Order: sequence, then structure tokens, then C-alpha cells
Amino acid sequence: GDIVSASTLAMAPLAEERRVVLIAPSASAPAITNAGDYVFRVWPSDLLGGAAAPDWARSVRADKAAILHIANEYGLGLATAFRTRFETAGGRVVSVQSYAQDQTDFRANLIRVKADSPHMVYLVSYYRDAALVLKQAREMGLATKFLGATAVESPDLLTLAGVAAEGLVYPTIVDFDPSNPSARQREFMDEFTAAYGKPPVWASSHAYDAALVIIEAMRSGARTGNEIRSAINSRRVFEGVTGTIRFDDQGDVVDKPVVMKTVRG
Repeated sequence: GDIVSASTLAMAPLAEERRVVLIAPSASAPAITNAGDYVFRVWPSDLLGGAAAPDWARSVRADKAAILHIANEYGLGLATAFRTRFETAGGRVVSVQSYAQDQTDFRANLIRVKADSPHMVYLVSYYRDAALVLKQAREMGLATKFLGATAVESPDLLTLAGVAAEGLVYPTIVDFDPSNPSARQREFMDEFTAAYGKPPVWASSHAYDAALVIIEAMRSGARTGNEIRSAINSRRVFEGVTGTIRFDDQGDVVDKPVVMKTVRG
């Protein structure tokens, strides 16, 4: 499967029609939960990260938030999850803006944010657009704190945004932490680096585990799409480089730990 939600959701009806198992490494849109019986993912739904972000915002007494999100299933899913939980917890969302996937100039969006005077901006993006937003916000003198989504995590974010990334906070799944690997993760990291000349990131480890689930199902004798699906559903629990992979009845992985990270220095 693909790593992003929009293409995963586009592929899902074909997977169902042809009875082919589709396992997404990191697609996180809540809509994938009900995308079909042959659709699985080894990354949790945005409802998990979408809960951690507003909970953290309220814990630091942010009462007003502005939302700026990319205009796709991923962006809309997280924006909706954040708004619902933030407002339920007593916060107020003062504005919601979306932007095109190929957008590079965010100044008009940031002018609106500045006018709304939120305590925090919830930015649902990937790392490249996040870097542009953060740099342009700094250039405009916008001092509002930014709260990001998990997909901003990349060494490239820090390279592209530089000092403008300072203070960015975002939730992430901590099932694969290259700074504190288990013995199995260390072996994976060494083999990956030897093969590709660079260390793996979270997407690499989850793509590896998506393949591992299918391979383990086939090792049990499964060959057709229906047999592979049945083998996964019967077993439910797999051990990968990201730790325990536990599927629920709808093919979602569950019980993944979330922490908040802050960019410093």
C-alpha cells in the first residue's frame, strides 16, 4: 500500500473488488477504518494523534486555536478530530483554513491567523509545507506557537525551516525511536543503512512491517488474497521492528504509544 491516505483510499475499492490485501504503512485518515475488509494499516488512525494534540494544547492552557490544514483526506481528518476534541474540552477554534497541496505561499493564510490572535496554530501538513509555513510566519513576525502533526517529523524539516522550526510541538508514535533502539531495531537500522546508504526513518520501519505482516501470513500457507486476509485476521498479533502490531476487527493497528516532541536548538 501507499504511505499516504488519499491514494490508499483510492486504491481500497479496487482491493475490495479484486480481493487483494492492501496494507498501508502509514496512511492515517480515519476513513480508512471503514475502507473495506481487505484493507489494513500498521500505523494508527489520526484519531489517536488527533486526540493527543488537542489534549496537549488544553494542558498548556491554550483556549483559542486556529487550524491550517492541507486540503486532502489526511488534512481534513486531523483538522476535524482536533476541532471536535479541543472544543469538547472547552477550547474555541477561531478559524479553519485549508490550502492546496502544491501551495508555496502561505502569507494570506498567516495574515488571517495573525488577525484572529489564537493562542496556538494547529498545522496539519507534511514536512515540506510545514517548513514554508514556519519560515513565512517568522518573516511576518507571527509569534503564535505552532502545533504540528506527526508527518512533520523529518530531518529535512529542520534543514528546510532552520531556526523557524524552533518551538514546534507535534505528537508522534514512539514504536520506532532511532535514538533508543531495541536489539532488533538496531539490526534493522544497520542493514537498512548498509543497503541504502542512509538510516531509516519512521516510514521505512513501518513499510518494512507492512511487508512483514503479509510475509508472515504467507508463511502460514496463505496464497490467495482471501487466504492472506483470513490468516491476518486469525492471528491478529505480529512482532515487527516497530514492536507489537495488534490489529482490531477493522484492520486498524491499536495500542500504539504517543508522545509529544518539541523542536529545540
